[in-house]
Amino acid sequence: IRVTVSGTVVNAINNAPISGATVTLTLGSNVVTTTTSSSGAYTIIGIAGTGTYQLSGSASGFATSTVNLNL
Repeated sequence: IRVTVSGTVVNAINNAPISGATVTLTLGSNVVTTTTSSSGAYTIIGIAGTGTYQLSGSASGFATSTVNLNL
């Protein structure tokens, strides 16, 4: 299975997009990292494997947020 994960990182207070945020997807030792665009968008393409991934977003001046994704 190959999947794509995409989304937008926004400020939780005012919903403004966060440019340059780091988005990390982790499953065991498999780690994929990308950076958001000027509109806060990100896409991680071609993830192999199933299981419970951790998706984290972080940016300077903001708290890191992490959610679990069951793929």
